[in-house]
Amino acid sequence: MGSQEPELGNRISSADDEGEKEVKVVDWAEFHDVFYELGGVALKVNQLRAKKAALSERLEAVIKAGSKSTERLDFLEKLKKRLQDKQDILDQAKESLHESQEKLVSTKESLLPSAQALLRSAKALAGAQSRLQEADRLLSGEGGHGRLNHLRKQLDARRRHMVGQVAALYPLATCTHSGSFNQKQSLKAVGNSQPSGPTTSSSAVADGTSTSGDLPSGSVEETSIAIAGLQLVVPVKKQPGLFNEKSDLETSATALGYVAHAVTLIASYLDIPLRYPVRLGGSRSHIQDYSPPAEPIIETGAIVFPTGQNKPGVEFPLFSDNQELTRSAYAVFLLNKDLEQILNQLGVDSVGPRHTLPNLSRLLNAVTSATIPLA
Repeated sequence: MGSQEPELGNRISSADDEGEKEVKVVDWAEFHDVFYELGGVALKVNQLRAKKAALSERLEAVIKAGSKSTERLDFLEKLKKRLQDKQDILDQAKESLHESQEKLVSTKESLLPSAQALLRSAKALAGAQSRLQEADRLLSGEGGHGRLNHLRKQLDARRRHMVGQVAALYPLATCTHSGSFNQKQSLKAVGNSQPSGPTTSSSAVADGTSTSGDLPSGSVEETSIAIAGLQLVVPVKKQPGLFNEKSDLETSATALGYVAHAVTLIASYLDIPLRYPVRLGGSRSHIQDYSPPAEPIIETGAIVFPTGQNKPGVEFPLFSDNQELTRSAYAVFLLNKDLEQILNQLGVDSVGPRHTLPNLSRLLNAVTSATIPLA
């Protein structure tokens, strides 16, 4: 039957084609057979057309599915390509990461000594900081830096007060005296004349003396400083009737004793050891020189200076009896050097090496004015 159906279809299609060209005449006797045969052929044709439509539908579904699969394959290919690109990028990143790791390892190995040294330094710094904190704690404590500053201020005030008491004990005052020019030539002021004393409206003299228009000719007026009302004067040379009285000698010796006592007290209050110590004795005080100039000894044509570290000092009198004027003048010079030493220790310039009372006045003013630290 299956092989006959295609034959009938072919015959019907050929008959249709031929019927278009010519009409076949069938006998009545064969009409029923041909009619039935044509009905079966039509039925088969209808079945074949239904199968064809079903196959077409299935084929279209398959084609659609195939197109979707093709699209999916294309998409998968694109995904594969992108994945491959990313895989290549990942491989390159892995290679660079591996190189970076190798560099990191080498860098770590090179930095390891520095890191160890830094660690040791950090530990030392931590220890130093702890010690510094402990020191700060001790300094800021009850016996620390604050208390030290407080004690320094107290010591400074105490020293100024004690030096002020010395200034009150031996007051310095300016006095003006006049006399004949010949008499002034026979007397020499030792350290009490002002180096730049007050001048009158008429004229000024370089040595601190000033002449007044009201004084008679041959008279001079001199401004000087006195300690406790006493002036420091010694005779230049012994002359009859001039500065030969014992009262004048005792006055000068007493004034020098006052100065020596004041210098000794101030030096002890300020904790300054004097280069030339003073042996107090009132108007019979002495000053000591532990380094007198050594006289050279000539041996076999060579000059040799005597040696010895324990040589006793030489004392010079701070008074005069008109016999040892040179030693007395040298003693006053050493006393002035002590005053200069104290002034230099405090950072104050001295008036001069032969101005005893002006130097003492400047020292007292500098200490009591609270302009320089004493502690």
